[in-house]
Amino acid sequence: MKITQPEALACLKIMVRVAMADGYLKEDERLAIGLASRSMGLRDELSIETLMVKEDSFEELLVKVQSPEARTALLKAAASMSAVDGERSAEEQTMLDQIEAAFRVPNPGA
Repeated sequence: MKITQPEALACLKIMVRVAMADGYLKEDERLAIGLASRSMGLRDELSIETLMVKEDSFEELLVKVQSPEARTALLKAAASMSAVDGERSAEEQTMLDQIEAAFRVPNPGA
């Protein structure tokens, strides 16, 4: 299944929130988000400022990411982006943990 445009947009908004978790959006993080945007097929004119608008809560954005491909891509991209500057803040790690927890499928046999 291909990543849909709404999923891709939600992924990028989540990545911006992770990057901003420590209160700063560093240039390396900005570049990583731009690269992710292009790799997901979103238009180049989509600005970081547009992605920063908080129309949806973090949890609402996570719900929009449904396909396994989008979830895998988001987890990898957000983890890489959060460490692109050589360090991952505790706030960024907390958000990565929230993403991972949200994407866990409950065990139906439990």
